[in-house]
Amino acid sequence: GVYLGGVGSANKLDDYEIGYFTTSYAPSGSGTITVNPSYDQLRYVKVGSFVHVQGIARISSVSSPTGIVYLTLPFIAENLNEEADYSGSTVWWYESGTGWNATAIRGRTLSNLQLFQINIDASTISANDEFLFGIQYTTSA
Repeated sequence: GVYLGGVGSANKLDDYEIGYFTTSYAPSGSGTITVNPSYDQLRYVKVGSFVHVQGIARISSVSSPTGIVYLTLPFIAENLNEEADYSGSTVWWYESGTGWNATAIRGRTLSNLQLFQINIDASTISANDEFLFGIQYTTSA
């Protein structure tokens, strides 16, 4: 590890990892959203409690999804106050047959859960749609 801003144990950066994880989607209401197994790997970089996730996850099929969409994350998000769990994360939506939706999609990590909430109507997505992610959040782990 390396010490940043002092030599106390609280200043020691001793946690750094890079890896891939298999993600999945789930609607908040009912139905299913299945990720194409050839496009379900996202990359993460974890430095201390800071996590960055990036990649594209393609949908292979949907079955009457309702509500909004959740994406699984590699680590449980930290419990934060006053909506501090919202972030400037980048989420782009590729609608099959339409193209990239350049409108920013609001999302957030959910405190004490391993989920990223994508504020989009789940009933509007279909097979071969993709979401492109650049997610930043903090974990207590």
